[in-house]
Amino acid sequence: DDVLETELYPMFLKLCRDPVAEVRSSAAVQLPQILWRLKTLNVKWSDEFMEELGDLATDRVYVSRLSYVWMSECLVSEEEEERFDADSFGKDFLPHLVKLAGDPVPNIRHRCASLFSKLATKPSFAPRHEVDACLSALRSDKQVDVLRVMGKDIELGVTSARHNGVPNGAQRDAEVRLREEEKS
Repeated sequence: DDVLETELYPMFLKLCRDPVAEVRSSAAVQLPQILWRLKTLNVKWSDEFMEELGDLATDRVYVSRLSYVWMSECLVSEEEEERFDADSFGKDFLPHLVKLAGDPVPNIRHRCASLFSKLATKPSFAPRHEVDACLSALRSDKQVDVLRVMGKDIELGVTSARHNGVPNGAQRDAEVRLREEEKS
């Protein structure tokens, strides 16, 4: 028990913050097994571990927040659904995920779109009104990749700027030249 608390779980949390995406991904898929082990062993420090895990969701470094969403998505996978406690998901993970669905980083919203789409099919994991509110916000996102995950049919090659009517660099340059010519 001491080795788990002082060695293994801190190492897991360190791997979740690793600069290499493949390392973070490999750590993320281990979370269901780790949470199951904590529950089975009924360790006293599991709340502390969950708090440290939640710190990933509020980290200023976006890859930590992204890892948190990825780990959460691993918990609601078909393989892990039976093993993981859905009530715990709603209590420990959902509040952070609701906030992350509005994160300023598009990659995090993209991952949240995938997760909330899965949660929509698993009503035991999260209250329907919270899932629906996040899905609604994500469906009106400005980023094309998020919209594609949400099922919006957008042509390949269409950028977020073009989709939202924002002029591209060449159009802005032409407008500036036109204004300069009008001044002279």
